[in-house]
Formats: sequence, structure tokens, C-alpha cells
Amino acid sequence: MHEQIKYGNNLALVLEDFKGISLHDYLAQTDPDLEHLLRIAIDISRGLGSIHRQNMIHKDINPSNIL
Repeated sequence: MHEQIKYGNNLALVLEDFKGISLHDYLAQTDPDLEHLLRIAIDISRGLGSIHRQNMIHKDINPSNIL
């Protein structure tokens, strides 16, 4: 995390742009099997669980916003 800034009535995290690919684009470019899709889902769930335990939320979880 680079910094935390006030954004309207909320706080936002400013993160490094590491040139990742969105989940949306990844799925459009590949044909993962069920096991790989389940691994992706588990990893996303763990990441969200980790940030939620720190009382943070993400207001727009969708494949275009997951890198």
C-alpha cells in the first residue's frame, strides 16, 4: 500500500500498479478447467476475508476489478 486517502466520506487505498491482468480478461483469454477455477475462487475468498478482518470493504467486486 502506498497511502490511504480520504475519498468523499470514505477512505481509499492507493496501491502500486503492477501491470496485472484482470480476472475478466484472463478468463476471456484462457480456458481454465474446473479445478483451476475453484483455486481462483478460493484465493479470491481468502483475500477478501483477510481485508474484511481488518474492517475494510470493497464496494465493487467484479471480474474487471480483480487482478
